[in-house]
Amino acid sequence: MRRTSLSVLVITVLLYLTSTFCMPPVVSAADGQTISDVINTAVAVHRVPRVLTPTLASVASADTAWTVQGASLVARCNPAGNPGQLTKPIPCLMGDTNSSKVMVLFGDSNAASWTPAINYAAKKLHFRLDVFIFLGCSSQIQSPQSVTTTTLGASASVLKQCNVYHRHLAKAVQSLHPTVLVSARVGMDGGGSGPQDWNAYGRDWNYTFNLLSQGRTVTKRVILGTTPNDGPSKGTGKVIDIPACIARHPTDILPCSPSYVIGKNTPWSYQRYLHRDQIAASVAHAKLISTAQWFCQSIASGTAHCPGIIGKYLVYVDQDHISTAYMLTIAPLLLHSLQVAGI
Repeated sequence: MRRTSLSVLVITVLLYLTSTFCMPPVVSAADGQTISDVINTAVAVHRVPRVLTPTLASVASADTAWTVQGASLVARCNPAGNPGQLTKPIPCLMGDTNSSKVMVLFGDSNAASWTPAINYAAKKLHFRLDVFIFLGCSSQIQSPQSVTTTTLGASASVLKQCNVYHRHLAKAVQSLHPTVLVSARVGMDGGGSGPQDWNAYGRDWNYTFNLLSQGRTVTKRVILGTTPNDGPSKGTGKVIDIPACIARHPTDILPCSPSYVIGKNTPWSYQRYLHRDQIAASVAHAKLISTAQWFCQSIASGTAHCPGIIGKYLVYVDQDHISTAYMLTIAPLLLHSLQVAGI
């Protein structure tokens, strides 16, 4: 398959952002709907809507799917495409670029997915946003005592690159004296066997935040909760390309969406990730911004569905990365959560 040229990709991204950064939020104050209402409505819709943003065609290949997710906004800061940044990490500057208050977003591609929403919030809160992203490299910096695997499925060469990058990332972030550190991490690692592993996961977060802030207690720490993804959330341990599944089953899309049984705490259950995040944030002395309620039904018992299409928006561009369009629709909700967390 012929790869799209970089110039075409850049033009595509710019055209896409021109239209999407002005989109209204999914929650409309005018009609009084909450995000829960919108998600419940989405679960009841089994067909692909006539108008969908981004389109299924736009995520049919890796090249085009790249242009409609948050990571594409910070490609110039990604050492995977800019090897010189392995030893000299350079952030993408966003948010309120004239502000003296600094918020740092750092991490892997799942953290990068949050760039559109975090950028929106940073502007509203008058923070300069410095984004450090290394796709495929864990958001966590592994401590010498760590017993967890920080980069799933990575080759020895990639792990070596991550270690080099993390050493230099610490110095780059420290020099900024950030007021707030924000990150997220992919959850497709089984969630650990229980509280003992969750505490170890939290200690890695604590080590990372301590290193990047030089232990300054005035630096606020924020962990964005694990977003749902298909496969693990259904207990299979396998992942499914969600939009590809939807394209194959346009009149029966619900089975293509992540779902989990409330109270079922099996190794690949999304419920387990939610428990893990709570414990880890406490161990890391960080504020946890729960995100499950922006993707999944909030029900007391039974199966909670996390629809792959909400309203007119395609939520996922693949098995776990979120579209820029949907991130922008929930951006006001993230802003509110950050404000409640004291940011």
